Amino acid sequence: MSKREILTFLRAFKRALAQGDWEIVQRRADYAQMTEMTPTAIKLTLLALTPRDYVAGPEGDRDRPGEYLWKFRKDDAAVPNLYIKVKLTPQGHAKVISFHPSRYPRRR
Repeated sequence: MSKREILTFLRAFKRALAQGDWEIVQRRADYAQMTEMTPTAIKLTLLALTPRDYVAGPEGDRDRPGEYLWKFRKDDAAVPNLYIKVKLTPQGHAKVISFHPSRYPRRR
């Protein structure tokens, strides 16, 4: 994946965040509770993502054909080594699928 492609995705994703067109997908895990971060703090962390935080993607979403998942790792002051999985729907809506401390150490 080229840096330009990652930047293009991040710009569109951050635009949706800035416009308030985003959500944290509710799962069994409550990410805000796991990280002790407020939704505002989560949003600020997402807005701080850069191509250096990129891990993988786009990968097809097996539950939503035609939608793609992007994975990032971010060191946040409050929670180091965050695992972040997000997507942008075809309508431009940002979704946070995973946001929690990684189970695995960061590769150097």
